[in-house]
Amino acid sequence: MKFFGFTLAEVLITLGIIGLVAALLIPSAIENAQKRIVLNQYKAFYRDFTNAVDLFMQDNSISSFAETPMGNTALSLNERKVYFINNFLKKYISGNTGDFPTIREKYMTKNSNIYSMKSDYLTSKGAAIKIDDSMWNSLFTVYFDVNGNKGPNKVGTDAFRFYFYPNSSSPQGAYQRTKDWDCSNCGDCCRPDLNPGASGWGCWQRIIQDSWQINY
Repeated sequence: MKFFGFTLAEVLITLGIIGLVAALLIPSAIENAQKRIVLNQYKAFYRDFTNAVDLFMQDNSISSFAETPMGNTALSLNERKVYFINNFLKKYISGNTGDFPTIREKYMTKNSNIYSMKSDYLTSKGAAIKIDDSMWNSLFTVYFDVNGNKGPNKVGTDAFRFYFYPNSSSPQGAYQRTKDWDCSNCGDCCRPDLNPGASGWGCWQRIIQDSWQINY
């Protein structure tokens, strides 16, 4: 009677091939899974945040934050920040203030560049929010990280910013309702394939326009 089997060399070769395939596929699978998790957190935050803005406007019978102390440039940033936290965040987005650790957000393509985000508010779902001064003719700017300190802490992946203008509001990447996230000469764009210096701040708008997909 003959017994058929594999030699030790054949087994080792097979295991080596399996290991090589796994080494190629597993990192990609992990990255895709992380993207899905962050994307779901992003969608939840976007829904909660924009709904809160709409409710705030309805409850106060206004059409813009320009009609609140947030539009009063005579007030200091800290005074406006206190108003925003007490009258908007605490009433419409569950969470707390506190002395939170600074989140070091890496830029999309220039990982040596870091944006230090000292959060003003942490939502009950774990998102970190920072209120900052005016940018690009806005009244004020809101930075957020959809999962706080959990990581990857990277601009355009889990860290984004939102502008409040006198007559509108929009995510970074839709400056004054124009599509600027794909401009090759824009430092805040979301096109690392066109701009090696892209920060990634404009990726919020790109995700929305790509039908809620992270295609970069």
